[in-house]
Amino acid sequence: MRAFPIAKVTYPTPIGVLPRKRLFTLLDRKRQRPVIWVSGPPGSGKTTLATSYIEARKIPCLWYQVDKADADPATFFYYLGQAMERAAPRKRKPLPLLTPEYLQGISTFSIRYFENLFARLKIPSLIVFDNYQEVPTESPFHEIILHGRLSPSKCRKVTDQRVKGLLGRGLLPVKNRVQPCRAKGIALRIPGRQQPR
Repeated sequence: MRAFPIAKVTYPTPIGVLPRKRLFTLLDRKRQRPVIWVSGPPGSGKTTLATSYIEARKIPCLWYQVDKADADPATFFYYLGQAMERAAPRKRKPLPLLTPEYLQGISTFSIRYFENLFARLKIPSLIVFDNYQEVPTESPFHEIILHGRLSPSKCRKVTDQRVKGLLGRGLLPVKNRVQPCRAKGIALRIPGRQQPR
């Protein structure tokens, strides 16, 4: 019997949200690249944009709420497996856990893990890593996420102010695979009113 879904792997249902048609069109265009980076200050509407877009476009989604505990790779892979079960409940065999024997070859484990994960998702699908900035920069989490960019048929969304720094440090080395959507683009535009800068 499956456990009740936990918030970490369940996207928040948007209620009473104004449809952002301009931004939905923008995200439609940006989905040609495998990574969409949505950035902005806290409370600017990044998560609301993602959830309302998923609902409006009826796109299958694997939702993952990142937090500081994901700095531990075993924790990350455990909960990503939980997210996969929620995204593709008909797949009976669970994704593997990161156990001690895999730690010496974590790059190989990560690549195989993401290959397996991608094979289970419908195409197209979105993989959302919400609050990506919560994991410390020095964590191996970022290297692991790099292995998730290898499938051109999928899309990831990273909500983070820090991604620009990661690009500069080479942790997200393939810039032409990342499609930014910054705070200025997210701002709500009301006809006849001065827009926030």
